[in-house]
Amino acid sequence: MEITFQCRKTPDGYLEKLRDFYNARDYLEWAAFHPGGKGWSVIPQSGHYANNGLPAQCEQFMKDLSKDGAKITRIFFSPQGGFSVHNDRGSYLKHSIPDDCNNAMWELNKKGKIVCLAFHPQGGWIVVNEKGDRDHGGNIPSGCLQDVEKLSQDQKKVVCIAFPPQGGDSWTVINDHGSYFSRSPPEEAYMYMGYFNQVCGPNQFVNYDTDGTGWTVAAKVTNHESATDGSKTVKILDVYQNIQEVLDDSCVGYSCTIGKSILGSFSWGQARTNADSPAQQFLPSTKINLASCAKVLTALAAIRLLAIKGISLDDNIGNHLPDFWTRDMSPAAKAITFRMLLSHHSGIKDKGWNETYDNLKDFFTSLNDKTSPDIWNPDGKKVYSNWNFAIFRVLLPVIDGFSDWSWDFQWPLAHHYVKIVQQHVFERVGVTGVDTEPPTSGSQASKYAYAYTFPGTERGIIHDQGTKVAGGGGWWATVEDIAQVLNSLNQNDGRILTSEQLRDMTGNAMFPIQNPPNAPFPEDPDPNHPTNPFARLGWDTTENAGGIRWIQKNGGLAGITTSIALFGGGIFGALLVNSNIAAPGAEVGWQFCNKCHVLASTRTSNIGRCPAGDVHDHKGSWTFCIPFNATPANSQKGWRWCKQCQAMTFAGGSKIGRCSQTGSNHDHGGSGEYSLVENLSSVPPFCQNQWAWCSKCQVLAWKGNGSGVCAEGGVHDHTGSGDYVLRRTAGADEVLRDAYVRAMK
Repeated sequence: MEITFQCRKTPDGYLEKLRDFYNARDYLEWAAFHPGGKGWSVIPQSGHYANNGLPAQCEQFMKDLSKDGAKITRIFFSPQGGFSVHNDRGSYLKHSIPDDCNNAMWELNKKGKIVCLAFHPQGGWIVVNEKGDRDHGGNIPSGCLQDVEKLSQDQKKVVCIAFPPQGGDSWTVINDHGSYFSRSPPEEAYMYMGYFNQVCGPNQFVNYDTDGTGWTVAAKVTNHESATDGSKTVKILDVYQNIQEVLDDSCVGYSCTIGKSILGSFSWGQARTNADSPAQQFLPSTKINLASCAKVLTALAAIRLLAIKGISLDDNIGNHLPDFWTRDMSPAAKAITFRMLLSHHSGIKDKGWNETYDNLKDFFTSLNDKTSPDIWNPDGKKVYSNWNFAIFRVLLPVIDGFSDWSWDFQWPLAHHYVKIVQQHVFERVGVTGVDTEPPTSGSQASKYAYAYTFPGTERGIIHDQGTKVAGGGGWWATVEDIAQVLNSLNQNDGRILTSEQLRDMTGNAMFPIQNPPNAPFPEDPDPNHPTNPFARLGWDTTENAGGIRWIQKNGGLAGITTSIALFGGGIFGALLVNSNIAAPGAEVGWQFCNKCHVLASTRTSNIGRCPAGDVHDHKGSWTFCIPFNATPANSQKGWRWCKQCQAMTFAGGSKIGRCSQTGSNHDHGGSGEYSLVENLSSVPPFCQNQWAWCSKCQVLAWKGNGSGVCAEGGVHDHTGSGDYVLRRTAGADEVLRDAYVRAMK
């Protein structure tokens, strides 16, 4: 059976050997660390073990127990350097094992092969055989013994007990069903125990480096949670792995959760880098600013509170604002409904992230027939605006009975909104401690995520003005917090919304089975009628075509990209990233020109002259990241930036090429060397091919929609060019959906 694993801070050569066996499909059976720091033993299922730095007598024991086709299955080390080696026939050899432990092993081995022998760093031992029989002696914590007892109930059997080197009240116990208890392990190791157990299969074993902070978590791969979407099956594990494939080494850090009926989570990278020392790992328990994903939280709280108060979503907001506001409001402004706000159909246009109380009051009380259509155009069409949701920071407290309009009331008003969302969303699913500001006390006060520019070598940003502008954004939460909310909606369990409310919120896309399998679900079938049943509330996207459900909200701030979704097969997901997403060793800021088709830099104030006339036009272009002073596999070196026309040009040949800015040769002064990947058999996720070299002007141009305009005259000539593949930047929403779609098989 396949065994997956993860390890950290292990001795030299250990991880490489684990990978060698895995790549040979000789999956891991057991592994152990020798006290002293550098010794280890790795035992695959074939029994063809590999050792490093073990005593000569231990090596000889393993050879002796491997004779006549027997396989080594276990090796155990005591803190004092003793060892015990076991094979699949129940034979074992030991050295310097305490007498009482040796006697217990002898008796238990008569009844069944030994599967676990663990030594506590402060003395004591515990031994278990394959029948579940066990014995212990010395200083084993009572809590550990209680956990062993609990995990041995109902004919289950303990298969692993491990003690971290600090000893004390710290241990891990695993049974043959994958259930486990772990007290005070390294946080990342604990995350992998949960992640593997929930989305891969039951944990196999955990071990801890005896003199440091190293560890290994290994689990069986049974892919026990999957979902059917139309005619295809999606394995939860595959979605996770697709996310890892794209994001590992391409951002500073992230956390994600993908689930159906089981809650799981995964994280990678750093919440804080050395630029904001001390560095902190990004963990599932790491809080991060959710950016605009907070709109879903506001919508959930609004839908629930309005229903409790007997107020329709189609009621006018003018009836529920402070009286001293509505005296100055126009009839049209008073007639805006809750549904219009929650579906971005109020006509209010985006005015940036400055939705303080005073600005909200000034804006809403001044809306009238003379208001510029650049700010407000109440024609019923959808216009995305943070202000549609920020106003709920006033509306919800008033509806809930807030009446303290004494001096400096804006903060009590905002905190009342916070309590409403906490009460009606998070506390309904058992989550506490979620707020609109980063934590200022407890362990999270020094561990929450900063926002970075990849790769995080420069100091990060703290987006900490949440309460001041909360509603459309501002909430700080962990991916575990969000998982509880999404799971409730996905299960339609009624804890936050009723089925009818959930259907209304998601524009009917929540329930695809009730519709013809190929029926289109247009985003806005009647854009001038904001009460249409497809106008989702709080979400960005709802689709339901061909049996696939996709209900999603994304968010973005400088250095943060987030996404939460309910998607096909009854799966939910969230992805929270604390930097831009880019290729490692690459430079971000390259875009396509719509007129000449050239790839040009946008990193300076000089846009660059286009050979088609005027300056380059990058409207609608993706942003690409180009390998810089690095040479990836399958790449060609010799590319340079022209600081005049901003184009990516080839400088590795005899011809320099004409610059559209100056009319003379390209100027490569100040440019580093770029490398372009070419001629791949398949295009990886978030990459685009059909980029080609022009043999006349030497630039890189896209030929996917025509030949463009060449500075040498006429169109580009791509004769002799390879097919170059560029990676583009992506948001969390794209990564999340791509991971799901690629998992469909």
